[in-house]
Amino acid sequence: MDKAKGVELIKEMSRVCGIDLEQSSLIFRPKNAEGVESKDVQLHILTAELNFGSRECLYALMDERKWKFKEEPDKIVIIEPPT
Repeated sequence: MDKAKGVELIKEMSRVCGIDLEQSSLIFRPKNAEGVESKDVQLHILTAELNFGSRECLYALMDERKWKFKEEPDKIVIIEPPT
């Protein structure tokens, strides 16, 4: 996923779930073991900003669209959204 796609996903999730994710999302370019940045980006959604309903909406949306993600203590990391 490129940065433009990440921005698009943030806007779509915000619209579908009725929340403003632009302040609670990070578009992150991970580095490999050698410290080289990946050309693909990950989308990190900070969960401290979400209430229960908005979090459930995001999970339902990601499940419906079959996006791969992982949960971390303070964020949801979308690993592989559709291209």
